[in-house]
Amino acid sequence: MPENEIKQFAELVVEMRRTQKEFFKSRNYTVMQKSKILEKEVDEKAAEILKGFNQDEENQPDLFGES
Repeated sequence: MPENEIKQFAELVVEMRRTQKEFFKSRNYTVMQKSKILEKEVDEKAAEILKGFNQDEENQPDLFGES
């Protein structure tokens, strides 16, 4: 995974957490909506990242000759 993608993902997570904390302090509906949108983005990006790792593992040869 390229370094810039890691940085973008980390920034997204930081923004999500900041928004979550802001919501819990204010209980503002608009902030809650923004928080939910960011949570969905984080979930989607994390799934995309993990899918890439799983594909890499599937393409690896078996060292012990087992299927």
